[in-house]
Amino acid sequence: MLNSFKKYPDNKCLGTIRSTTRQVDGKPVTEKTIDFLSYRDVQKKTAHLAAAVAKLKLAPEIEEVPGLRFKMIGVYSKNRA
Repeated sequence: MLNSFKKYPDNKCLGTIRSTTRQVDGKPVTEKTIDFLSYRDVQKKTAHLAAAVAKLKLAPEIEEVPGLRFKMIGVYSKNRA
């Protein structure tokens, strides 16, 4: 991702499908659009999330491999931008 953030800052990165329903001739018509975040927007959001996780000490440091220490978190989320 870091390379993509630099190489494609203004390109579409993550999208969310939005549905709206309106009446046409008395019948409901559903229209779907996709709202995209650019790579630049996603980079900003991930940086803010990383800073908050670090500040709140939500990622405990573990030694998974002798001599290598990591800070890891698990994220459970809907598939949304």
